[in-house]
Amino acid sequence: MHSQLCFKSLFEFCKCSLHTHLTKDIPIVDAHCHLDDFYNNQLFVESLSTTTVRKVYAISNKHKYQNWNKHLYNSCDNLHVYESFGIHPKFIPEHDLHERLIQLENIVNSRVNSLSGRPIVGVGEVGFDETSRYQLIDQKLALERQILIARQTDLPLILHCRGYSFFRVLFDYVSSLLPSNHPIQWHCVKSDSDLTVIDNFISYFSNSIISLNGATTSIKDIDQDKVFKKWIRNHPHILNHLVLETDCPWLCPQGLSIQRYNPCTGIFITSKWVENVLRAPGKNASTIVEIANDNANKIFRF
Repeated sequence: MHSQLCFKSLFEFCKCSLHTHLTKDIPIVDAHCHLDDFYNNQLFVESLSTTTVRKVYAISNKHKYQNWNKHLYNSCDNLHVYESFGIHPKFIPEHDLHERLIQLENIVNSRVNSLSGRPIVGVGEVGFDETSRYQLIDQKLALERQILIARQTDLPLILHCRGYSFFRVLFDYVSSLLPSNHPIQWHCVKSDSDLTVIDNFISYFSNSIISLNGATTSIKDIDQDKVFKKWIRNHPHILNHLVLETDCPWLCPQGLSIQRYNPCTGIFITSKWVENVLRAPGKNASTIVEIANDNANKIFRF
């Protein structure tokens, strides 16, 4: 699939013979990435710095409390960065959780990162993870306070869930603590997610969004993949709740070299994957990027 995508069109106006070009001047919104971990990608920074056809809006997730005070200077005028802060279930503090949660609340309440000057647009990523060395009771303790911070600040909550059995537990927990109109992003929905729970999530939370990324291109179970694609194709409201993300520098799309992986190439590949799955008239990759951008803007208000 990647061989039919014109990556040149991400940064230049191009009329080559490849099947898919991303329409010029459409911005790219990466609704979930980790800028602290990939901004050393000089090829991406240089390409974006010199382009006249593209702007990128990235929501950089500061999910490790050790990095809350870390700031990477952004010298690229075409890259607009917004931040979210949270405690990931795999990175819970060993001894000072209460103090860190107070620190988190103070950071989020300011609405602007005092170090970077960037707007703070969300709380998270937070949730449950079966690969965490922390027990579920400890993960719940960290999650509950962060849900309350999101509720008090009216900022979107960004959910992380790894482990099929945890999806129902996470949804029940969040829905018991937040009103149904609270904005929530369920990050990294893919073929091994509990789609029944995701259906419940979309139905219950009217301002909910789900994020798709390069993980959709990696087929680990053929039957799961078929079910997932059918679910997307037949969901009557999927485009009203869809945003695109990369989780960069992780979850590189299958078949793409890590050197070429960045918010532009990652979003482009995922948008084409969605186009191929939907097979809907008028819903090409560029249109899907525009729809996803609008949905992200409504939730994160940037």
